[in-house]
Amino acid sequence: MINTKHKILTTTATLTLILAISIGLTSCATTSSTGMVGDSVLNISVFRTADNLSKNQGDDPEAFAKKIPHSKTLQNALVSYRYGINKHAINYGVKSFATDGRYFVTLFENGNIITNSNTCEQVDINGNPRSILLSGGVLSIYTDKNRVVDFSIYDCQTLAERTVNDGKYTLAGIFSVVISGSEARLYLPGSMQVYATINMPQSILAIYPSADGKNLYVLDERSNIALYNIEKKKIIDGAQIGYILTGATASFAHTNNNSAGVLQLVIPKMNFLQYYFIDLEIEGMFSPTLRYSGNIDANMCFFSQGEPTLQCDGLVFTNNTWVPVPGINANFAYINNYTYYVNNNVLYATNLKYNYKQEINTNWNIPKACLNNGNIYFKDLDGINKKYNIQEDTLTKGTKPRRCTTVAYNKATATYELNGNTAYNFAQDVTPQNTEEQSGTLFLRKLGRAYYYFYTDETDGNATNLNTNNSSLVAAKGNK
Repeated sequence: MINTKHKILTTTATLTLILAISIGLTSCATTSSTGMVGDSVLNISVFRTADNLSKNQGDDPEAFAKKIPHSKTLQNALVSYRYGINKHAINYGVKSFATDGRYFVTLFENGNIITNSNTCEQVDINGNPRSILLSGGVLSIYTDKNRVVDFSIYDCQTLAERTVNDGKYTLAGIFSVVISGSEARLYLPGSMQVYATINMPQSILAIYPSADGKNLYVLDERSNIALYNIEKKKIIDGAQIGYILTGATASFAHTNNNSAGVLQLVIPKMNFLQYYFIDLEIEGMFSPTLRYSGNIDANMCFFSQGEPTLQCDGLVFTNNTWVPVPGINANFAYINNYTYYVNNNVLYATNLKYNYKQEINTNWNIPKACLNNGNIYFKDLDGINKKYNIQEDTLTKGTKPRRCTTVAYNKATATYELNGNTAYNFAQDVTPQNTEEQSGTLFLRKLGRAYYYFYTDETDGNATNLNTNNSSLVAAKGNK
């Protein structure tokens, strides 16, 4: 048991009633009778948009190569299949968002705050909103001059406004919380009076409500974790996790069925980060137990909103694997196997699956190449400047030098040639063998996972200067 002290406050009948109602609202706001995100009270278009991603199976690059394209547009275009994450843009002009798995609140660059609640679609407050937090239907909005506005999405009204100058402000279920070192002050919705004070042996790292809304988990920097009972206003159980957590970051979350608490820890080491997911409740008992752990070769890690997971250096951890999500940052959420994040002021949803997307470029040419000191230089179809070393047969990044001799290109074989001999095979012939009335050649250039296809209707074997126009169609799938 962790020793702690409390500040004794007078509890009125009204305050007790507010607490009972608040706990009930917290339970309603975090659990759906259907077991799904959202219910009939909410406009769940955000989540439905994400669910539509599962219907996107992507394009098939290999199917394209099974026949010669008959369209003149395709015969003169570069047809590419780029391999990328399956994502969908939900909103534009987004600054940030907050979600608790049921409510989804979006803060736009123009200061507008929109929710997915049918009864409270927009939040109107005075001041310039800078960031938002959400927990149990209570939205905290940071504005100018350290001013914080607590707003109830359930009732669609302002609960309280306060200025915080002496600590870190956060939300823990129904409570607004100010953490100052080893002390946490709890405020009920709409109240400026301190409901209770929690003291820990060391500086408090994180605080979060239990799934039933009756207790709070409190963690300090020396890995002391306490189970604080809200009604009794005291710590009723505690444990030592056993890790030195100075400099660590931590977050609490609920599992998918909201039946238990999960503690997420990231501890910085000398050359790596160490992460832990710890089950706080086993069969209804407060018994912190390590579920799994590992080392992360990354500089920064952030915890998700919604369900428990984390992302480190652009990799999202899910199903015991790391999935790269280009453009993801600290403001992200993981709900029902979908990840929500903001990149370049666009709110995206992704199911963390990768597939191919076809792109057609009608304004393109075979890359011009030149020779210098045994190297062939050209700007490849992926937009990267490349250098091919003839002797070593290696292709690397490289910028064309000032002095560089033009290299001829053979349209019939898709090769760069020197003195009539092949110097570099730019693409491979993938022309279908059973095509009727076949005329011309379909080529494929492979660049990593990307396919670039192009077509040429010139079948003579003469090498030509790259300054001439090419009538070609390209598709490629990852060459060196």
